Amino acid sequence: MSIVLNIGISPNWQTIDLSTLIFPAEMLIDYVRVYQRKGQTNVGCDPAAFPTKDYINNHLDAYTSELGDWR
Repeated sequence: MSIVLNIGISPNWQTIDLSTLIFPAEMLIDYVRVYQRKGQTNVGCDPAAFPTKDYINNHLDAYTSELGDWR
């Protein structure tokens, strides 16, 4: 399973001044909410084939510390 986050740039809300942009750039994402449609198969956050809960419990520093401190 994977999630694709679209970080595209669009001029729909504001004109983009390309002279002020620095590439390559970095975007840090600290939270993603995932919804599931009613009536669909519940994959959940801890499917049997990929025990996410065990992985998180074994790597708590990565999920509770400031960015980069756990490496």
